[in-house]
Amino acid sequence: MRCFFIPEKCERTGKEVNKLLQQNKPRTFFFRFSLTYEEAREAFLLIIDRRSPAARRIMSLTLLALAVLCVCLYGLHPYGLQYAMMSLLFAAASYLVSAYPSLRADRAARNVAQCAGVYELTLSEEGYLLLPGGEKLALNGDSRSRAYETDRLFAIRPDRLHTVCLPKHSIPASEHPQVRRILKTNTRAYHDRRGIPYKRH
Repeated sequence: MRCFFIPEKCERTGKEVNKLLQQNKPRTFFFRFSLTYEEAREAFLLIIDRRSPAARRIMSLTLLALAVLCVCLYGLHPYGLQYAMMSLLFAAASYLVSAYPSLRADRAARNVAQCAGVYELTLSEEGYLLLPGGEKLALNGDSRSRAYETDRLFAIRPDRLHTVCLPKHSIPASEHPQVRRILKTNTRAYHDRRGIPYKRH
């Protein structure tokens, strides 16, 4: 004779199952926003040049000092044309280090500002951005994926083809920690630039 022990509650109700599924379902955050020129420029500048403004200034001044040194050497050796050429090269490199990222960011930001569009996207805890057309964009799309946070925006570079700017005015303050956690978890590098004033370089 077989004996079966039947618990008082052997099954969960449909409501309980749905509640559990909802609890385990990854959260998503929907954003609808527009971008100003300054917001777009700040995001592009962060993504284009990973160095801090201080590091960029130091490198630029170092190259400029080398250019001045070569000019002095040329003054001492008028026939040493290589010093003149080297001074020109160092001066050009100094200019590019300081100005090139800003020029690229300006151009990209102008293109965004001219569109004057309203953007919609969804950020998932599973580590992807869902674009309006249904395309999923993985946050760790390549080995250089990274994200930056400043006082007024999140700048995301999931891969070499995409740059995403999320202005904080479009995100409820209560959701900032969740967005920060998703970016920290799913991008290769996360840079916290809060408290660092944004300057036009």
